[in-house]
Amino acid sequence: MLGYLFSLHLTKPINKMVTSIADLSTANLEQPLVSKGIYKTVFEQINRLSQRLKSNEIERQEIQKMRQDWVANVTHDIKTPLASIKGYAELLESDMPLDKSEINQYADIIQNKADYLTDLVADLNLVMQLENRQSLLHKEKVNLISLVKSLIIEVFNDPKYQHIHVEFQSQLPVIERQVDIKLMKRAIANLIYNAILHNDKVVNILIKIVEDNKLHIWVVDDGKGVSDEDLPRLFNRYYRGTNTGEAHKGSGLGMAIVKEIITAHDGEIHVHSHPGKGMAVDMMLP
Repeated sequence: MLGYLFSLHLTKPINKMVTSIADLSTANLEQPLVSKGIYKTVFEQINRLSQRLKSNEIERQEIQKMRQDWVANVTHDIKTPLASIKGYAELLESDMPLDKSEINQYADIIQNKADYLTDLVADLNLVMQLENRQSLLHKEKVNLISLVKSLIIEVFNDPKYQHIHVEFQSQLPVIERQVDIKLMKRAIANLIYNAILHNDKVVNILIKIVEDNKLHIWVVDDGKGVSDEDLPRLFNRYYRGTNTGEAHKGSGLGMAIVKEIITAHDGEIHVHSHPGKGMAVDMMLP
């Protein structure tokens, strides 16, 4: 009898462990094991694993929800200009009398909508290529100071943005790196446009290049910033926490593209945000 009780004392916790491991395999993660006795350490490890799996499952569900929302948004972004193109094309084909200025106006609208769709599909394709490492970098040695200065002139020569104050800072006249010039310009431009278009007020923008152990390209604005909740998801291509879409001439993929470009250059990207005060993005290159 004593032997039976002793055996039961040893095997009962083992049965609990087996049951708990079986629960983990079926995603039943609700009941933690009580950590005691000679199997205390094992129970604690199972509980940790259970908690980790539970966290992963919650994260998976959040990503799945963002993916579904993102698909719905992109579908909307495609359908809206298509409907507009169809409507104006029907007007041009109709028997309605139109003067030359109206014809030119409708043709321009159709062209703009078509350009937006082209850019959207190109952005989707670029993100997929970068994520899957299918996009080969065409690296050239370039002075990043000159590259950024020319990009600033290019962006802010647009009459729409000439009222925005932009400042460039660098302590060195020349900083050279091997980069894909086209993609690097795209990454920096995306951050500049993000600062301009996703704020409700006129912002001041600082673009700064600093070289220490690594190269830092900062894009800083004094806009509305991003909440602590949204910050970790800012570079997720399924995330659309900021204003995106046709109204802002963007695909909503701008920040995801930035991250993938910097990652492809073996770099890192970090964001510091203070809601109501602005955001600072640090692109770090080796």
